Amino acid sequence: MADRQLSRPVIVTEALRLLEEVGLEDLSLRKVAASLGVKAPSLYWHIADKDDLRAAMGERLLRDCLGSIPPSEDWQSWLRAFGRAIWRAQETTRDAGALLMSARSVKHAFQGTATEIVSVLGRFGLDEVTATRMHWSVQALVTGWAVFGDAEDCEHSAQVSEAALDSLDVLILGWATRQAA
Repeated sequence: MADRQLSRPVIVTEALRLLEEVGLEDLSLRKVAASLGVKAPSLYWHIADKDDLRAAMGERLLRDCLGSIPPSEDWQSWLRAFGRAIWRAQETTRDAGALLMSARSVKHAFQGTATEIVSVLGRFGLDEVTATRMHWSVQALVTGWAVFGDAEDCEHSAQVSEAALDSLDVLILGWATRQAA
């Protein structure tokens, strides 16, 4: 830790790296601290508790998703790209779906990204309430598929992925139909 300053971003980066090794259930502040070469109490200056750590990790995942979305001509394309970015993050990050779901229980979790998403959707002419409902519905759908997608009727991950992305398209079509009414 001598070559870098302990900070919230450093802790979150290390926690996400460690998540790949140990999984969400075995991830702890003590393990993150040990991996950073510090004592667990040092983390409490930056991270309140395990729930706060999970919320910060989920926020980072969503921010990375937002950063990967190319410019879009309309809100439908943007929402589709957002949903696909979340899906990719969940496919490539161990326990990402469970992390995002568990972090939702933390008050104010994802408030920064939610504000940013509503702002982006607002530029396409959507009001705040509709934009909020749209992005939460996309996140709930895509993360739900990641967490519950191992159901008996989905034998292979390719089938789950196809079903999740088809469902995303249907959801966006539903929102488009509602907006047109």
